[in-house]
Amino acid sequence: MDGAFSLALGSESAILSFLVLLAVAVRLYSLSLPNEVVFDESHVGDYVSHYITGNYTVDAHPPLGKLLIAMV
Repeated sequence: MDGAFSLALGSESAILSFLVLLAVAVRLYSLSLPNEVVFDESHVGDYVSHYITGNYTVDAHPPLGKLLIAMV
């Protein structure tokens, strides 16, 4: 009984490892594209610079993401 359990655990680990590697490969493929600034990125940069300088502005979206970028 223990042998079957360890075999199943080993195959689960192999499947999990394969899926993680596949997910990393899919995520990193063409990560640098597009090579230019996309429309929304310019606005996010403006809002982040406002948060850094303390000039809070009204935006249509919640500020959490911009505040997290401003912390970095």
